[in-house]
Amino acid sequence: MGQNKLLVETSFACKVGTRDLPESEWYAVAQYLSASFDFVVSPLTFIEILNSIARGGEQFFVSKLKRLAALSPMDLLNPTFLEMPGQFVLREVLG
Repeated sequence: MGQNKLLVETSFACKVGTRDLPESEWYAVAQYLSASFDFVVSPLTFIEILNSIARGGEQFFVSKLKRLAALSPMDLLNPTFLEMPGQFVLREVLG
């Protein structure tokens, strides 16, 4: 890492794989952006996505997994997570 960081917000991740944003288009955009940005995952977004998967019916489970994949499109098996907001504030404010 060392580039600017880019995180995928919940409402955007929920559109990946739908008619609004086909997977092929998202991955083409992600590939283009990866030259200038490192994708990072917000823990809060991750939790929101997990909640959306857990609250959906079983018939939607596999299709909703695309939301998780959208959070770290360039490295699905090794995503980089940001700190929880409380940890970040404590470290930055209190040193």
